[in-house]
Amino acid sequence: MKMEEDATYGKMQESLMEEARELSILCGVDVALLCAGGPGTGDGDGGGAVSTAEVAVWESEEGVLASYRAILPRPEAHTLRECLELKLARERAKLAMVRQCRNLCVHLWDDTVSYISTAEEARALLESMDAAMVAATARWEALRWVYWTTATP
Repeated sequence: MKMEEDATYGKMQESLMEEARELSILCGVDVALLCAGGPGTGDGDGGGAVSTAEVAVWESEEGVLASYRAILPRPEAHTLRECLELKLARERAKLAMVRQCRNLCVHLWDDTVSYISTAEEARALLESMDAAMVAATARWEALRWVYWTTATP
């Protein structure tokens, strides 16, 4: 079974390299291809831990990867597991806030106002809402007056 997986992975890797080669020639662009791991590599949990010995590198020209590394800032390396743990921590914090709000009988947070980050923005939103409420009340009073003055007894 292992040999069949290795053979299949090898064929897929060769096909990818051929596609990258064709892309480079037909479009006239520099292409780099990295094939990390294969069957049975990594730590088995999807965390992406693959040793550099398990990475196959193909470049359309020598130094393509080096030129990309020079252009792009290198972010801190994160594994899938680290990203998921961070997302889980954020969701747990949101859940704790919701539980706290529910215990205090406060309405749940509305994501439409999540953009507010300063007291000035909150004050501007509150003033806008107050103005809308005043305008709605004025319309209601006007409609009520029209109704009562035009209603037939």
